[in-house]
Amino acid sequence: MHSCVSAVVDRSPGFSPTLSAFPRIILMFRFIQSLCRKLDQVCSIGFARMCDSNIGASPRPMVDQKLALSLLKELFPVSDSEDVVIVRELPSYDDRNFHMKLKLEESEQTTDCVLKVLHSQFSCSRPFLDAHAKLLVHLGNHGFRCPVPMSSRQGTLFCYVDLPHDLHDKPQHHAVALWGFVPGVAMASLCQRPSHDLLCHIGSYIADMHACLSELEGSSTEAAIRERRLRWSTVEASNCRPGIPFIPDLELRNIVERVLERYEQELLPNLSSMPQGVVHGDLNESNIIVDPSRPDEVFGIIDTSDTIFGPYVVDLGTAMAYLSLLMIDGEESLVDAVAPIVRSYCAKRSLNKAERESLHLWMMTRQVQTAAFGYQAFADDPDNEYILASARLVARGLPKLFAASPEDVLSSWFGDVEAPADDQL
Repeated sequence: MHSCVSAVVDRSPGFSPTLSAFPRIILMFRFIQSLCRKLDQVCSIGFARMCDSNIGASPRPMVDQKLALSLLKELFPVSDSEDVVIVRELPSYDDRNFHMKLKLEESEQTTDCVLKVLHSQFSCSRPFLDAHAKLLVHLGNHGFRCPVPMSSRQGTLFCYVDLPHDLHDKPQHHAVALWGFVPGVAMASLCQRPSHDLLCHIGSYIADMHACLSELEGSSTEAAIRERRLRWSTVEASNCRPGIPFIPDLELRNIVERVLERYEQELLPNLSSMPQGVVHGDLNESNIIVDPSRPDEVFGIIDTSDTIFGPYVVDLGTAMAYLSLLMIDGEESLVDAVAPIVRSYCAKRSLNKAERESLHLWMMTRQVQTAAFGYQAFADDPDNEYILASARLVARGLPKLFAASPEDVLSSWFGDVEAPADDQL
């Protein structure tokens, strides 16, 4: 480097190099180096936009309250549309969801419902949407409080309409559904650290839900969900790579890259060693509902639109990834903070050796997706703060999880939990 600097100095006519000139040269070199890094980031983002077909598309359907009321009246058996009250639009990553109070035909009782207008991208697969509706009905029939679909005027659980789009000349195709509303509040709105009892109940609840969903094995519902390929699926986490250049923090970006490399080298080759089935796919603090009068219990779940077929341990890791962020300011480590979830889950469903050894990495992988997809989506929809809320917390939480040693993780989560019989042989 010094010889190159000397060559530049020597070619400057009338310039006599002195000691004071070199700091200016070094500063200029550092400026050019910084500029090159910025240009590299801009080029990377541009390449990411070309690689990801979702970027540049309108994130959510163009539906306001007036249009929502029109769709409700046209598609579903509402007794008197003039009595319909839109309580509010619910936050959503991709869809439009309107909480409404209404009376269905042949009923005098006011019912809380959610009119759901799906993103056009997710409206294309009718076999999956039908399977998704049947899954909700299955959970509802087994006592799980979830948004059970209601029949349309045509007797279907989903309707399909063409709606205008701000970035396309032609209207886009959207699926529309009317689902039951799950009362209560999302964990995210409690504005407090989850109690130990609530964390234990969450682990137990997830295990019960997995047992219920395992009954779908061999069904047409499971077969349709098996065929699904979802951008957000943690089993397909490499899909988030195009979003990495959008992460503004270089240290976080480096950790994200390293976690993804481990995911591809350690998890993907060993999927077959982990029990699999239909799973929720997005168990986060906004999708777990609690009753404020009984804040230490799970009341219900919502938003099963990310349902996939995959390892049960991935679903558990997803819940831990998000719920750990609610405890990011606590005195204990994030690993210790989520231990009650793991232990209560294992009390009902044991994890085999592969599941135990992979859980920490699955947890980090979900946070990696959250950061990459979150910053990427926010670049195109900066008015939707909802999509960046978790990503900002990941920037603080993921480095702490990444620094934890495998020995400390296993000790915290499974130290005195009895291993399954096959692991003891």
